[in-house]
Amino acid sequence: MRKPFALVIAFLSTLLSAPCPGQEAELGTISGRVIWEGHDLSQTTVQVYSDVKMTKLVSTGVLLNERGVYQLDLPPGTYYIAAFVDQNGNGRMDEGDGIGIYGITNWADPKQDKKPVRVEAGKIITGIDIHITAVLANIDGKLQVVPAQLYENKPSLEEELEKLATGVSGKVILEGGSIENGLVFAYTDLSWKNRVGSAEVEPDGSFRMNLPPGRYYLLAVIDRNKSNLFDTGDLFGIYGVEDLRSKESFPKPVLVEPRRFTEGLEIKIIGRRGEGGRILPIQGEAPKVVLEARSAELRGKVIWKGVSFDRCVVQAYRDPTFTKAVDAVGTSPDGSFTMLLPPGEYYLLAEVPLDGDGKYSAGDGLGASGTDDLTERPPQK
Repeated sequence: MRKPFALVIAFLSTLLSAPCPGQEAELGTISGRVIWEGHDLSQTTVQVYSDVKMTKLVSTGVLLNERGVYQLDLPPGTYYIAAFVDQNGNGRMDEGDGIGIYGITNWADPKQDKKPVRVEAGKIITGIDIHITAVLANIDGKLQVVPAQLYENKPSLEEELEKLATGVSGKVILEGGSIENGLVFAYTDLSWKNRVGSAEVEPDGSFRMNLPPGRYYLLAVIDRNKSNLFDTGDLFGIYGVEDLRSKESFPKPVLVEPRRFTEGLEIKIIGRRGEGGRILPIQGEAPKVVLEARSAELRGKVIWKGVSFDRCVVQAYRDPTFTKAVDAVGTSPDGSFTMLLPPGEYYLLAEVPLDGDGKYSAGDGLGASGTDDLTERPPQK
């Protein structure tokens, strides 16, 4: 098990007072490189320990050149090697300084651990490369050792400012009523599963949502029962859809550009969720339920070259907003499917969850009937 704090303390206490190796025995030599791409290695120290806990310092050395090459002469024995990079050159380990231990190439992998190096008299061991895989980070006022990739992926001030200055704003419109418990959600696609943002709606209908640059579909919900769910009785609207009865209505994507708010968006509340999840126009009584015989057989095939369709699902919808599926079936491994549906016209949506996690996520596939680019062109019946 790694003990990074003990290692750092040992380094701090011995940085300026490392003992010299004994001269009575013939020495062996180890050499290698300290590797930290994109970083200045001029203030790097390589330290050698004789115990697995890395508390007994044997020798300290510096790099031979800017490429990170080092070489140390040591008495015969078994050693553990570490490297420390003093990024700001102030002579002490503080935030941003790097740590590496021979044998560990990914600090975030708990299965990796330090490797011993066996030194023999008169022999030279090469290739003892040390990767800088951890960084000291100031977390809540305390220095902690974190994986280098996490520290380096920490948003910069410029990125934080971009987040604050990028997004969408507009107004939710409910004719003849006031808005209470209103929410606007942003989705990356028309499966309505990959939600990336949300914002509360003010009583006057206005909303403002920070989003990273990209293309999104917006759904407004008036949560009448305050359940924080889109369920029975809730009202809703979709940006770009003016009338649920119109066959020409289709959700419009919203383009968000860096450091810019897409403003003036209007989302009209045009529907409500009925019993059983049915999507209904906001006006008028709910139509009587008529049981339709599923006498029409629909056959087809999902196409995505080089991909297995073991978990692919095809869903049929009566409207292009894809808010309530009439039916769903799994496909054969080759992508073929058969559905039994009541006579009528349908829009088909295919989902291919490559990671099998049961939800639509990064890397999964999405396609619809009649379009080869769902983000640009609407599906066809």
